[in-house]
Amino acid sequence: MRVRGTVAYEGTAFHGWAAQPGLPTVQGVLEDALATVTGEAVSLTVAGRTDTGVHARAQVVSFDVADAGTDLARLRRSLDRLAGPDVAVCSLEEAEPDFSARFSAKSRRYLYRYLTAAAADPFRRRFAWHVRALDLDAMAAAVPPIVGEHDFAAFCKAGAHGGTVRRVAEATVAPGPDGEVRFWVEAASFGHQMVRSLAGALAAVGHGRRHPEWVRDLLDSTDRAGIGNVAPPHGLTLWDVRY
Repeated sequence: MRVRGTVAYEGTAFHGWAAQPGLPTVQGVLEDALATVTGEAVSLTVAGRTDTGVHARAQVVSFDVADAGTDLARLRRSLDRLAGPDVAVCSLEEAEPDFSARFSAKSRRYLYRYLTAAAADPFRRRFAWHVRALDLDAMAAAVPPIVGEHDFAAFCKAGAHGGTVRRVAEATVAPGPDGEVRFWVEAASFGHQMVRSLAGALAAVGHGRRHPEWVRDLLDSTDRAGIGNVAPPHGLTLWDVRY
């Protein structure tokens, strides 16, 4: 039976999604829990492989279980208990045999949070990058060139899987609650560190170190050497996946 699941995780303690020998990862925790409950070696397919320290609100996974009569409600409760507290198994449901969390996905949407409050907030320190005040108008002016299909080589690590051409469906910068600034971006797929590189570039614009046109120039250059600082991972959350 093919199963579709939604999971959430607080990524601080993990070396990203993908299983790595001897290191705590989200995939490793979930596959260990599945092996314990089902007695099978289960391999997870995922909608997006997040990096070290990145969080997810509604990550989607798919996997197969041998028993077509598996009680998915009971399986979800067992997995949730074993994988917690940093990983939550939010839902499990039977899927079509050809469903793939990765290849059936139409787009992934990410949120990057900046915290511009005068003092750091210990209750948000794991979920938002604490920075000085940002010029939202300048950041908003820098965003439009990101939308559409481009070669994002300037914003992706060299050798990014699947090349560096990506189509961004939507990108916005908006104020959030209690001193937050929020950068939303949605695309069918992203290159390695692409969202964090974009977030870092927008912060440079927001701090007045760069003009808004610099983002377009950097995009056109396809030269990653000009990117400067990549935003830290803890401000980034995979928000949802669209099918």
